[in-house]
Amino acid sequence: MNQTFSIAIILMCWILTGCDKGADENSIVDVPVEATFMTYNIRIISVDDVASGDGWEERKGEVLAIINDYIPDFLGLQEDLIPQQAYLTDKLKENYASIDGNIDLTKARNTIFFNKSAYKLLKARQFFLSENGNNTPGWDANQTRMCVYGLFQHKATGKTIHVLNTHFDHIGAEARKNSALLVIEKIKAFTDGDSSAPIIFMGDLNASASSTNPNTKAVHEHLKSYLSDALDISATALQGPKGTFSGFDGTNVAVNRIDFIYTRNMTVGTYQHIDRKRSNGRYPSDHIPVEAKVVF
Repeated sequence: MNQTFSIAIILMCWILTGCDKGADENSIVDVPVEATFMTYNIRIISVDDVASGDGWEERKGEVLAIINDYIPDFLGLQEDLIPQQAYLTDKLKENYASIDGNIDLTKARNTIFFNKSAYKLLKARQFFLSENGNNTPGWDANQTRMCVYGLFQHKATGKTIHVLNTHFDHIGAEARKNSALLVIEKIKAFTDGDSSAPIIFMGDLNASASSTNPNTKAVHEHLKSYLSDALDISATALQGPKGTFSGFDGTNVAVNRIDFIYTRNMTVGTYQHIDRKRSNGRYPSDHIPVEAKVVF
């Protein structure tokens, strides 16, 4: 074997083992990672929906089909009760693992599903959106609300990303405003103040982006003090309808945008509201799923 060929083999082995080692030690953090995020309020199981043909049993297959067709790397759900979470967990188990929160089994879980072949979970936490941090409605909220957090590592590069998923209260204006402040506080704590950490915060915020109400505007002002609305920095224009709340009605053009993906330290390629209806012309949920493709 000639010397040049021997050196080439040694170098190749060094590169391969170095990359392997680097995935564990964050040594190839300069490699860009493309990822797809989706946030989707799938609507709780409610007997009130059955008469209109919008019961969970009638629409769960369509909810699953959207997930399988768009195959997000991270999926943040809202209003997923235990039976809904169990159904999706079973159907998605080949490709996804998940984390959730809420010690009350009657409450929704705010589950985060993640691509388990591409990402490794390093840390998972939850926190309640209340002034005392307890499992009680915070401020003027109608219900107990919480946020699920995960620190994930991209297996191929070793890069890490912080992901949060939540559902702000639908009644309490003070609760929504203070929840936004609390989320920023928690993000800074979870990242140990690392201003360069890649972050995704997503969910149903029950706060319209176009509202002129001071309390509602404050929700997004607080979030934008540290994060960016992914739509604002998207390289392409919004795809799909302007809003994300449809009320199941397929003839209703959604204009009220209350579901969001916020980011920090990443670029956004596309942002869309997935305008897909069932065969009966109605939506699979009363909310439209939101998808963003990013690079971090």
